[in-house]
Amino acid sequence: MTAIRNTSGPDTDGERSRRIEELRRKDRAALAALPERLEETVDVQGKRVVLTTYVETHADGRLLVLVRSDEPKLLGLVSYGATDGFWVLPSGAKQEVTDTEVTGFFA
Repeated sequence: MTAIRNTSGPDTDGERSRRIEELRRKDRAALAALPERLEETVDVQGKRVVLTTYVETHADGRLLVLVRSDEPKLLGLVSYGATDGFWVLPSGAKQEVTDTEVTGFFA
């Protein structure tokens, strides 16, 4: 699957954004303690949506936190998704992830 932003519906975008904000409120230690990949299926206004949280530790001490939402389409034969996230610096500060970094993660 290709990581492309803004291909999900507005309800799914809202759920992904809610999840990102929930993660942003956690401190660095709590985020580092999360599993590398956590997949969850949620119901968003009657649609099945898969939310996957990724936490990747980098050698320079940064954490990459991504949330991907996937909505099955065409009788489940394909899915459309979007990914957003942020970096957590060693200091605990957070900064936005770029589209290039998101695409690179899934490459």
